[in-house]
Amino acid sequence: MSDVVINVATNVVLNKMEQAALSVVTENPAITVEQLAARLSKSGRTAQRYLDSLQKKNMIRRVGAKKDGHWAVTKPDDTQGGK
Repeated sequence: MSDVVINVATNVVLNKMEQAALSVVTENPAITVEQLAARLSKSGRTAQRYLDSLQKKNMIRRVGAKKDGHWAVTKPDDTQGGK
């Protein structure tokens, strides 16, 4: 069911590389920027830009600390606590 939500939302607001990054993060929520970069064959800075963009678009959020945390995929209408 979460695939449906992700696919609907990504078709509207995400480019292909952001969709790819979101897919990787969904598969492995504990992924690091370096691991994401390797999976996407991009630089670490570019992978960080994708994560930043996904966060700005409220598609993902960071849960926990930088070192011990993970990524949580959010539904667009569940973001910001109903703001």
